[in-house]
Amino acid sequence: MDSTGPLQFESLRFPAEPSRLAMATVCVVCVSAVSVVWLIVIDVSSFVAGAIGLVISLGVLWIATQFVRLRRLGDAVLVGSGTFPYVQDAVEEVRRMLQYDRRVDIFVVPNLSPRIQRTSYFGIRVLLIEGGAIADMTTPDRRPELLFLLGTYFGAFKAKHDRQALAELVLDNAGMRKVLMPFVAPWLRATVYTGDQIAYACTRDFRASLAAVFRVLVGRELSDELEASGLILQAGRVSRSHVLRVAEIFRSQPHAINRFVNLLRFAQQVDPDAVLEFRAGLSPEANRILDEALARIARIGRSTSGVTWVTVGVIAVSAILAGVGIQAMPGQAQASEDEIAVDAPESPEQPTDPVTPSQDPIELLVAVVPPSVAEGCAELSLPAPQLTSGLVAAIGCSGTASADFDGLELYAYDSTEGVATAFAAWIGDLPEGSCGGQGWSAWTDGDDIERGALACYYTSADAVALWTYDTTHVLVIASDPSMSLDEAYLRWQYAASRLALV
Repeated sequence: MDSTGPLQFESLRFPAEPSRLAMATVCVVCVSAVSVVWLIVIDVSSFVAGAIGLVISLGVLWIATQFVRLRRLGDAVLVGSGTFPYVQDAVEEVRRMLQYDRRVDIFVVPNLSPRIQRTSYFGIRVLLIEGGAIADMTTPDRRPELLFLLGTYFGAFKAKHDRQALAELVLDNAGMRKVLMPFVAPWLRATVYTGDQIAYACTRDFRASLAAVFRVLVGRELSDELEASGLILQAGRVSRSHVLRVAEIFRSQPHAINRFVNLLRFAQQVDPDAVLEFRAGLSPEANRILDEALARIARIGRSTSGVTWVTVGVIAVSAILAGVGIQAMPGQAQASEDEIAVDAPESPEQPTDPVTPSQDPIELLVAVVPPSVAEGCAELSLPAPQLTSGLVAAIGCSGTASADFDGLELYAYDSTEGVATAFAAWIGDLPEGSCGGQGWSAWTDGDDIERGALACYYTSADAVALWTYDTTHVLVIASDPSMSLDEAYLRWQYAASRLALV
């Protein structure tokens, strides 16, 4: 194989990487969208403030991170033909094979953990390497291992895997990393496999690639002592362990044993003679276990059905949750003109009030509530004294599941002044404020038109929501012993749109 010619880059990707990337993208977008919807439902002002705060904190954190990285580079040596000519020559060879000519600064530092890091500062891609990590690779006989190492990281740059750092920064600061990790981790693990395959293609040396993987597994000091047959037997145990397979779901890196097996799978495709020579030295038992492990890792690379089902499931659940959230939004809860209508006779000259002395007021009030609620409604024969001034009719409804309140009372008055007087008399000295804070305020519809007044408070037994409709002169009192005021406010948003009173 020609070790200097350009590589067919797309053929080096782990087969499952595109599907895992699609799943990660869709899941992140869906969960983010649902989170935004429900943050708006809970508190629009808090959402806006939180979004602004997140953007500002991300900007400050990014700038601070860049300066921290620059400070580290003050103790580093830039790799070049004048400092580390042998390493620079290997870098140029890897660049040539990957056809990658974007700027990447490579620095050697005395101490680093992890010992090799892919990072950036102010948009410039950087590779930090601890000197001890490559000290024994700067000889001709260890050059393939150096090419493997450089190929892993430059392959990641070429494949744009470094962009995952931005996604991880956003997810960490938004507090969503743990929630989304099961959906994003499969793609991150696939990128590691892709990096190993690119690195192998750069070295074109099976033994050197194995030596580099052994170094990752056990470190430089013991890598020469590691026996491949023992790793294969361990790979069999890992593949049969349900616990380890579940544990890997939350890991951004695959188990090191799986990296070893995948490298053998890839080498078997591109360099079968080298793999046959390697397997000739294994026992029949090790070869049998290796066949099983290779078959399993190949199935992982080809499988898309599980990813498809997970993606479709996340989309479906997100759509349901977002739909519920949209219905609960304040703008949706207000009764709009095209959704409600007054059940009163039409007149070509001017409409009549829905509640007048010439009409049956009890039937009119029952008519404006949903049919499922109207079945439990009856006239209130003894309304509270402070509600009787100007009162035309009153009904009480119980078991009102459609409105999500345990009890609902409607009072019709002869004028706007009458309903306003009753509202003021009922709430007494309740302070002006939000519903959740036991206060009262005006309420508006979806077009920001003021429609009446809303008050919320606790009694000794119930959470109560009290509101008026100015145009139809109706006062509504809803109560429930099991609700908080925040829940009562949400149920009011729903109930207000169910009553045909605006």
